[in-house]
Amino acid sequence: MGQLDGMPDERQRKVVRIEKPFWMAESEITNGQYGIFDPDHDTRYLPEEGKDHIVPGYIANHPDQPVSRITFQEAEAFCRWLSEKSGKTVKLPTEAEWEWAARAGTDTPFWYGDRDTDFSKYANLAGAEVRYTYTGWDGGSIVHYRRPFPANSIYPLRDNRFTDKWFCVDYVKQYEPNPWGLYDIIGNVWEWTYSDADRTAAGKVVARGGSWKERPKVAGSSARVIYEPWQKVMNVGFRPIIVP
Repeated sequence: MGQLDGMPDERQRKVVRIEKPFWMAESEITNGQYGIFDPDHDTRYLPEEGKDHIVPGYIANHPDQPVSRITFQEAEAFCRWLSEKSGKTVKLPTEAEWEWAARAGTDTPFWYGDRDTDFSKYANLAGAEVRYTYTGWDGGSIVHYRRPFPANSIYPLRDNRFTDKWFCVDYVKQYEPNPWGLYDIIGNVWEWTYSDADRTAAGKVVARGGSWKERPKVAGSSARVIYEPWQKVMNVGFRPIIVP
């Protein structure tokens, strides 16, 4: 676990043995799936840049998009509910289980390569496409345009070398899966995990992998972000596992 060229909390490398096999959801839980558990949940929209909006933002609540704006506690509740429904033991993965699955036998920052590898076929990350997110409605029309921020602007943060398929959260399973058949294990939305107690402040929880907002510099199989378990985060979702 860990990556020497990653962020400071990724550099604490260690060897972990996965004692038991498990099944993992092939994609992040979608809005449609989560809605069976909680029909009142709404992932809503993502904010647009620009002015004169006549829509609430970029859609994030389509049934085939990954659910987000759910807390770690709500993800746990979904797993308990699915355990009762299925008769299986459904839970969130530990950080070790998640990273093992994300790496799929590789030791590079991403299962498809390093931070200089073109991710456009493999992950929904922040590439050159996010520059084209300044919204306008020409002449008061109803035609929705996305225009570029200035080329010399560092906002929004992005990797201009590569252009992936979408500029914000995408439907699940739009990119190639890793060798173990897992889609969007890197990018699209971060994913809640059970945290390693010795690497996280008491009471905090960790999401893994990266989202559509992250550049390769801050995403990857060992990338981590820390939140409170009650926080609803616009780009954090989850994928459960089934254990024997």
